[in-house]
Amino acid sequence: MRIKINIFLLATLLMLGSALLFTIMIAAIRLASEEVNAFIIVFYRNLFGFIIVGPILFKNGLNLLKTKKLKIYFLRSFVGLLAMFTWFHGVIYTPLAEAVALNFTMPLFVIIVAALVLTEKIRWRRWLATLIGFTGTLVVLKPGFEVITLGHLEILLSSLFMAIAFILVKKLSLTEPTDKIVLYMLLINTPISFIPALFFWEWPSLYIFMWLIIIGISGTLAHFMFTKSVSLVEITSIIPIDFSRLPMTAVIAYIFFLEKPSLNTFIGGTIIFLSTIYILHREIKNR
Repeated sequence: MRIKINIFLLATLLMLGSALLFTIMIAAIRLASEEVNAFIIVFYRNLFGFIIVGPILFKNGLNLLKTKKLKIYFLRSFVGLLAMFTWFHGVIYTPLAEAVALNFTMPLFVIIVAALVLTEKIRWRRWLATLIGFTGTLVVLKPGFEVITLGHLEILLSSLFMAIAFILVKKLSLTEPTDKIVLYMLLINTPISFIPALFFWEWPSLYIFMWLIIIGISGTLAHFMFTKSVSLVEITSIIPIDFSRLPMTAVIAYIFFLEKPSLNTFIGGTIIFLSTIYILHREIKNR
């Protein structure tokens, strides 16, 4: 029993650490955007991510690069970069707490993509939970009462791209180890993300360069900590901790940018998040 408790405590701390690092990353994106374009930020995110994990993943030599799934790797990277571009650009122009609340829709898009593209049979309970989750986005956006901006649409679009990338990673993980998936993502993303960055290129100041490093480090570590957390315990038991991203973001957004999140943001974010927890619960129960 003690071992189980310790494992769950470790998973909880990892999930909290992931949430905090993710929050730091989006605040750093906003700060870096004061001087450099979002395309440049995306490039540095991938570059520093590769610098951090590349040497670790290459410790076993080039054998890790052997694969028969190269087309899927490139498709996953292409979709992942679209998700990154729309997310990074969206958080620049969207109140940060609203961006995080809308980002919780990613699992809802997974249901839709799985049904339409993979022709998975989705039972009515999960469809209902998905519908309820998307009503949460209406609570956040308040259509008819507030202007829905390009930033809001980009955040939702990034969630859709993240969902597609998630499904592709799930397909790859059936035959490919996690370290290979991460390595290929960074190997492909870094040079490809440099191409659009060139059209907007400008060298950042030392102050902004510091934030770009923080984006790369926090984003990479957040990804690893989240993945490790859900690998230790059942995802439905630990994923509620991820909701801490919303209050964390609200606090940081107020301290750094004087953004006061509305009550609708918390209510809508809660509706979205609870619906995703229910969907995950049904997914595991039906296995």
